[in-house]
Amino acid sequence: MDRHEFGRRLADAAHEMSDTRHPTDALERVAAMAVELIGPCDVAGVCVLRPGRDDTCARTHTSLQLMDDLHTASVRARP
Repeated sequence: MDRHEFGRRLADAAHEMSDTRHPTDALERVAAMAVELIGPCDVAGVCVLRPGRDDTCARTHTSLQLMDDLHTASVRARP
């Protein structure tokens, strides 16, 4: 996809997001758009970093929560 097409699709996505009523719906749509717009991308998610824990609040596949949990555990295990 060239820059013009990417820009057009991003503008379409922004327009679509303006119709979203709930933040959770918006975050789920952002994750889905990432898979659509970024190739090769199989899964995507939105992770909110909080003190003491991370929260995967939107994802395109349930396996992403496990991946985020494993990443968080490995970061905390570092000296």
